[in-house]
Amino acid sequence: MGLCMATTVGIHRTLEEDITGHEAELKDLEQALKDDQTLEVIWDKQRIKLCELWDQLETHTCQTGRR
Repeated sequence: MGLCMATTVGIHRTLEEDITGHEAELKDLEQALKDDQTLEVIWDKQRIKLCELWDQLETHTCQTGRR
C-alpha cells in the first residue's frame, strides 16, 4: 500500500469516526428535544390544573364568604 493510499484510508477512518460521533450527538439532541417537549406538555397540564384549582378556590371563597 502506497503512502497516498494509507493516508486516504486514515482520513476515511477519521471521517467515519467523526460521522459516527456526530450521529450519536444528534440522537442525544433528538432525545433531549423529545424530553423537553414532554416536559413542556407536563408543565402546561400542571399550569392548567393550577388555574383550575385557583378558580375552585375563588368560587369556594365567594360561596362561603371566607377569605
